[in-house]
Amino acid sequence: HYQVNPEDRDAFVAARREQIERTRNEDGCIDYRMALDSIDHGLVVLVEQWRDEAALAKHLEVVEANKAAPSTPLPPAISRTATVFTAEVLREL
Repeated sequence: HYQVNPEDRDAFVAARREQIERTRNEDGCIDYRMALDSIDHGLVVLVEQWRDEAALAKHLEVVEANKAAPSTPLPPAISRTATVFTAEVLREL
């Protein structure tokens, strides 16, 4: 998740719209979205789901390559926390 200044939240997400759309079209991407917290207006949660570790690794290579030359300046995050969860079995509740 990202912690941003609440007054920058909409600009933070809007500036990443193109990146989100590109990522959703990457091979192996099952889900990729940003969710806004309704209580903490500075919290933006990024949820990603990938077919396998190889697809995630390829995506992370793309992310690193794009950091070197961003197309447009992005509103900054105050902090970023990333956690990877893996599951062997998925089932509907």
